[in-house]
Amino acid sequence: MDTRWKNSPEKGKKGMLYALLAALVPAVVMLCFYPYFAKHRGDVGSMAAVTDTAVSRDEDGYEISSEDTGYIYDSGYVLYEDLQKKKDSTLTESDIFLPGKDLASMDEVAGNACYSALKNVLINMENSYSNLSANVDYLAMDTATGQVVSNVAEHRDVLKNYVDETKRTESQMTELASLYSGWICLDYSDTGDVTVSGSAGVSTKSFYREFQDLAHAGRFDRMINDFLENTDVTELSVQYPVNMRVFYGFNTLSADAAWDTYVTMYNSYSSGIFPMLYVLLLAGVAVAAVLFMRRETYAFHNHWLFHLPLEVSFAGLCICISLYEGMLDMMISYLEGSWSNIDMLTGGAINFLCWVLVFGTWFVSASCIVPVGSLGPVAYVKKYSLIYRFFPFIKRQGKRFAAYVTDVDLTENMSRSIWKIVLVNGAVVAILCTMWFGGIFGVVIYSIFLFLWLRRYFTGIRKDYQAVLGWVRGMAAGDLNQALSRDVGIFEPLHEELSHIQQGFRQAVAEEVKSQKMKTELITNVSHDLKTPLTAIITYVDLLGQDNLTEEERKSYVDILARKSQRLKVLIEDLFEISKATTNNVTMNFNQVDIVNLLKQVRFEMEDKLNASGLDFRWSLPEEKVILTLDSQKTYRVFSNLLTNIVKYALPRSRVYIDLKCMDGGQVVVTMKNISAAELNFDPREITERFVRGDLSRNTEGSGLGLAIASSFVELQGGTLDIEIDGDLFKAIVVFQQKNP
Repeated sequence: MDTRWKNSPEKGKKGMLYALLAALVPAVVMLCFYPYFAKHRGDVGSMAAVTDTAVSRDEDGYEISSEDTGYIYDSGYVLYEDLQKKKDSTLTESDIFLPGKDLASMDEVAGNACYSALKNVLINMENSYSNLSANVDYLAMDTATGQVVSNVAEHRDVLKNYVDETKRTESQMTELASLYSGWICLDYSDTGDVTVSGSAGVSTKSFYREFQDLAHAGRFDRMINDFLENTDVTELSVQYPVNMRVFYGFNTLSADAAWDTYVTMYNSYSSGIFPMLYVLLLAGVAVAAVLFMRRETYAFHNHWLFHLPLEVSFAGLCICISLYEGMLDMMISYLEGSWSNIDMLTGGAINFLCWVLVFGTWFVSASCIVPVGSLGPVAYVKKYSLIYRFFPFIKRQGKRFAAYVTDVDLTENMSRSIWKIVLVNGAVVAILCTMWFGGIFGVVIYSIFLFLWLRRYFTGIRKDYQAVLGWVRGMAAGDLNQALSRDVGIFEPLHEELSHIQQGFRQAVAEEVKSQKMKTELITNVSHDLKTPLTAIITYVDLLGQDNLTEEERKSYVDILARKSQRLKVLIEDLFEISKATTNNVTMNFNQVDIVNLLKQVRFEMEDKLNASGLDFRWSLPEEKVILTLDSQKTYRVFSNLLTNIVKYALPRSRVYIDLKCMDGGQVVVTMKNISAAELNFDPREITERFVRGDLSRNTEGSGLGLAIASSFVELQGGTLDIEIDGDLFKAIVVFQQKNP
């Protein structure tokens, strides 16, 4: 164990040394083949032999682009102007190009228009001239006077002698070939005709054809007359350059020529053994990676560098394969001397370092893939794949993002939802646009994905719609207890509103059922409560009709008839009162009432009844007056009904507490508490309904309207009557406002 532990660092160093060699050896091999590549690339970089005729170079020369042809055409006018002003500095643009037009003698407006048009055209041509002169050497000679203008200083004499056909020599032609990759010489005759008097390295056929097309189309005339289109000036005829010869030397090839050279050079190297050698070296490094990883002697398994995630390893392999063209281009640039600012030794070191990085990346990436053989594809992916490891998180975040983008709230402004979708789609389209031709395949894949996603999305909307529709149909059929528990997407706001409607329907139905039940109970209770005293009255009236009654019996029957009649009267009055109260047909006479004094009056007038009940009444009333705007008669009835209710249902010989308190906020609270003789097994919210009695067995007399009347009268005066039950404790709470509207 100790030996293994001590040798482990040594094994690690040895393994890293072998890994370094796996990158260095193929890099050295590749550099060793550089001379062979350069020797067998073929002669593709040299220019063809220089000639002084246009025809001899047409087949092999490089074509001048249409854009450069236009620049050369425009520069002829600029150079002609410079030569004329050099000959006579007093000349103006109009003197040179409009010799038959005396602008001074013209109408001021017309003259200014002509001068402005000529000036604008020359400015445009000078811009073309500037684009050309930045990359091209030129020399223009007046064939009549021999004067020249040029942007060349060092070898101007060489160009001047070449332009002067009488002084051309073979040595000058050779020197020009060393200075320029191509050139062309144009000769402007005394009639303005243009011919090619010499060229090398360029194709003159296409150039001369395009140049003549511009001349025949009257490029200068058309441009100047376009500026005069909205004026009264008739078309102008412009003087063409004459008696001039211009040399254009191309320091670098045109874009097309440079590309042709690069393609030719690239094909020459890539058609050799470079591709085969590149593949063989990559294969050799991969084999070395497999061999080294299978042997624990090199301790690769203990280094993190050889346990990279699957995605990183795969990316490394793809990068090494895709670098084929880049490495070939680097080699071509080095061998062909394109790195003019770097010496050969430094360039070789850079090449060597780049090859080491490529083969090192390939070795490490291949080594990380090797365990797939021992683990198996599935186990390898589970252990090394970042996507597999983070897939639940990616999936969860993807669903959350998709839900955010597609979340549509029909209750809000739709612009926000539309903008989310438009921005996401715009981002995808922008990414696809950066892929050039490959973007077409991206568009196809994106369109297929978008179709599948939209089909799934709209299918979900359809299911949500069917769920809401089925739920609504159930409610329409009368099933008001059916619930829609799942989320219904964009219809969720509608679901919430319909749930409120369903709840309202349930309450309405419950109220209607309750109303129907109360109607039935009303008929039953009224029939019973009216029948009882009425039956007694009929019975005792019959008894009074008997002849054999004693005076004492007759008097007793009359007393009973009086009580029953009085009870019937009270019952009928209560019925009228509750009927008027529930229909708001009660006439209220509001006055300033001292509620403390009113309670004392109720206590005084009911004193006999209260004393006879055997209950211990505990009154807690303030000494000062409490003035409220109330109907004294209706309020008296409220308190008398509450006290009557206590006398009927309170536990004999128990205490009754009656309190009056003035609360903050202008509320006056009257509380009556007593212990019930019977079990309080009813709903306190229903006890104030009509014909509801605390004595469900109806052993006590009463209509069941007392609390209902009291509650109605309190509400008509802007107050509230609440009933609370705590075990056998019955509590009636009356609340009035000191300032009623």
